[in-house]
Amino acid sequence: MTTGARAGYGIVKSDREHLHEDWEFLESDKGQSKTLRAGNYEYPFEAILPGTSPESVEGLPDTWVIYRIKATVQRGRFAKDFITRKHFRVIRTFDDSALELSHGM
Repeated sequence: MTTGARAGYGIVKSDREHLHEDWEFLESDKGQSKTLRAGNYEYPFEAILPGTSPESVEGLPDTWVIYRIKATVQRGRFAKDFITRKHFRVIRTFDDSALELSHGM
C-alpha cells in the first residue's frame, strides 16, 4: 500500500507494507532447480486483508492509497529474476444486513 501527501514545495511519499506473504508454488529439492517448459502458468492464491485496511483512494491531487502485489520468479545465480507487479483496488461495501439501516431513513 502506498500513501502520500504534498507538503510545502515537495512531495512527501510514504510507503507502508500492509501485508507481506511469501508463497512457494513449486517445491524443489535443496540446491536443485526445476525447468519449466515454455507456456503460461497459473498459480491461484488468496490473501485476506485486515479489516482495518483503508479503501483505495485515487485521483486526488494531494493524497492517495494504492495497493500493489508483486510476483517474482527466481531464476538462479546467473540469470535475472522475472518480476511483475499488479495494481488492484480495495472497495468497501456494506453487508446485506447493513442495508436495513438505510431503509429507516
